[in-house]
Amino acid sequence: MSRAPLDDARLTTLSESVGLDLSPERRAGLMPALDGLLQQFDVLYDVEVDETAPLHSFDARWGEMK
Repeated sequence: MSRAPLDDARLTTLSESVGLDLSPERRAGLMPALDGLLQQFDVLYDVEVDETAPLHSFDARWGEMK
């Protein structure tokens, strides 16, 4: 599933929904950084995790002497 591209209207809606009053200059500065972060999430969503053991099954005490 691909996300819609981040544009000024979407960033304005996002900032208003969390109560941030961002000026156009701040939105312009924030947009590339936020878009880069969202692209990283897109990469993570593409990773197949069905063969990865759940985190709760990891036991870090394997090297301890008993």
